[in-house]
Amino acid sequence: MVNNAGVGLDLGDEIPTQELMNATFATNTTGTVLFTEAFIEFIQDGGQIVFLSTAMALLRNLAPNAPAYRMSKAAINIYAVMLSQRLADKNIRVTPLHPGWVQTRMGGDTAPVTLEKSVNGIYKAITENTQTGKFWNIELDAVEEF
Repeated sequence: MVNNAGVGLDLGDEIPTQELMNATFATNTTGTVLFTEAFIEFIQDGGQIVFLSTAMALLRNLAPNAPAYRMSKAAINIYAVMLSQRLADKNIRVTPLHPGWVQTRMGGDTAPVTLEKSVNGIYKAITENTQTGKFWNIELDAVEEF
């Protein structure tokens, strides 16, 4: 299962607003968590759940911009770790990952990571990363500490 929900409604902002916090958390966190919970029973033992997150949500990378985006993705990272512990007995791997700053509508044309590089990195994280509950950064091609 790959969870790719994400909006960055406040990427250029520093002051959080109720409207942007609610809308961002509804998509990036609440919707993702509830969607995942609804489908867990269909994931076979040995399966995997992947969350596209962002390195912007790691404590060492915090900055004043994009408060709703950063906090909502940090919440997904925490949920991923909690879920990995909950599903450990079923050998279901949970992988939160940073797909890079990608040349998409959200990332923009000047983003340094091509769609192809990001997709290849995501594939590698899914197929080669054997750890659960660890944050995978495709730009580093490795597990990164939260």
